[in-house]
Amino acid sequence: MKTIGKYRILGEIGCSASGKTYRAFDSVRKIELALKVLDSSATVTAELKDEFCRDLAACADLRHPHLAKTEEVGEADSALYIATELRPGADLRAQLEERRSIPLERKLELMAQACDGLAAAHSKGFAHGNIKPSNILITAGGDAQVLDFGIGRWLWLILAAGARPEKLFPNYFAPEQILGQPFDARSDVFSTALVLYEWLTGKYPFQVSAGLITREIVHAPLESLRKVAPEIPEALDRLVGRALHKDRDQRVQTAAEFAHGLREAIQVASIPLPNGHRSVPAEPTDPSRDRKGAVVPVPAIASPTPEPIPVAVTPAAPRARQSNLFRKRLIVYSIAAILAVCAFVTLLSRSSIRASQTKRPDAAKTIEPKPVIQAKEPLPAQPTAVPTTDTPSATVAPATPTPEETALLAQVKSAWQAGYYNKAMRLVNQVLAVNPTSPEARAWKKRVRGAQDAEEEMK
Repeated sequence: MKTIGKYRILGEIGCSASGKTYRAFDSVRKIELALKVLDSSATVTAELKDEFCRDLAACADLRHPHLAKTEEVGEADSALYIATELRPGADLRAQLEERRSIPLERKLELMAQACDGLAAAHSKGFAHGNIKPSNILITAGGDAQVLDFGIGRWLWLILAAGARPEKLFPNYFAPEQILGQPFDARSDVFSTALVLYEWLTGKYPFQVSAGLITREIVHAPLESLRKVAPEIPEALDRLVGRALHKDRDQRVQTAAEFAHGLREAIQVASIPLPNGHRSVPAEPTDPSRDRKGAVVPVPAIASPTPEPIPVAVTPAAPRARQSNLFRKRLIVYSIAAILAVCAFVTLLSRSSIRASQTKRPDAAKTIEPKPVIQAKEPLPAQPTAVPTTDTPSATVAPATPTPEETALLAQVKSAWQAGYYNKAMRLVNQVLAVNPTSPEARAWKKRVRGAQDAEEEMK
C-alpha cells in the first residue's frame, strides 16, 4: 500500500489543478486525515517552495469551527503535502448537482458560516484565492467548512512559473484575478457571492463556452437575483449585487461584512432561522476604520489569459428613465420654490403690520379703549401656515428629542449604512409622524431620499 511519509494512503478523494487529495491514515497519531499532495511538475524554485511552506505553516495556527484545520505541511519524496482534518459530509458541488431542496434561510446561514471562517483567516493576513463549490463542505453535523486554504497561493506559484494546468477552474475567480492583479479578501467575497448566486438560482450565471468564461466574468454584467428568482428578498438582491461588483473598491469589502449582511437580510425578510444551525454571528465592520485598510494584501497571481481585458464599465441608466427622473426632480424643486416664496411673503406681511403698529401717534395712546371695543377691534390677519420641509419656524424652538425618537433615529442610521434605504425611510416617517418638526428626522429623510434616487439611477 502506498505511503507518503508517515501517512498510509487509503484511497483517492479528488483531483484538481493543484494536485490530488487522498484519504490517509496517520500512523503516529492513529487518525484519518485528508492529504493534499501538490503537483510539482511545474518549475518552482526551492526558494518559492520554502516561502510557500512558511505561509502554510502559519495557516496551521488558524483555529475556527468553519475552517478545515491544517495539521501539517511537509515534503516527502520531492512532493509537498498538506494534511488537514477529515470530517464526514458532502461539498457544495454535490449539493448543486443533486439539486437538493434546501430552504432559503438555511442556504444563507451556511454561506454566512463560510464567511465567518474566511473572516477569521483574513484577520490573520491570509486570503483563500480559490473559493468554489467543491471547497465548501457541508458537514454531517449541518455546518459549513471552508477547505483547501493556501491552495490559491500554490496556484499562483504554478502560474508564475509559466505552467497552465489542464484542470485549472477559473469559473469562480474574481475579475482582478483573471486580469493578473493582486487578489485579496475582497476577491474571496466576490467568489463566495458567485457561489451563492449559483446556489440560489440553480444555474451558473455565465452560460458560454469554457474558453469565454473568463472574458464574461470581467465584462458581462450579471442579472439581478430577483429577475432570475423573484422570491429572493430585495435586501438580499442588493447585497449580492454589491458583492459581485466588477470594481473591488465598490464591492463589499470584508467577509465579516458580507456575513453580517446575509444575516441581516434574513431578519429584514422576516425569515426565522432553524434551531440548531446558528453559528456565532460575524461582527459588523467598524465604521471608524478605513474600509480599504481592512483589505488583506496577497501576492499577485499571474494572469491565466494571454492579455489583460479591460474591466467593463457599469452601463448608464436608459434615457427614458433619466428623463422621468428629471421631470420628478423639476416638479419637486418647483414646489419647494413656491413654498419658499409663500414663507417669504408671510414674513414680510408680519413685519409691515408690526411696523405700522409702532408708528401710531402718542395722542392715541391716551385714549383708553373700552373693553367691548377692544374685543371687537379686528386683529391682524394671520396667514395660513404652509407646510414646508425646508423653512424652520421663527417662533417655536425645536423640541428635545424623546428617547423613542433617539432610538428610531439610531435605527435609521444603521439601516442607511447597511444600504436598506426603504427601511430607513419607513423609520424616518415614523419619527416625523410623532414629531413633524424634528430637524434630525428631516435631515435624514433628505439624505435617504438622495440615496434612493442614486440607487434608482444605477438600476
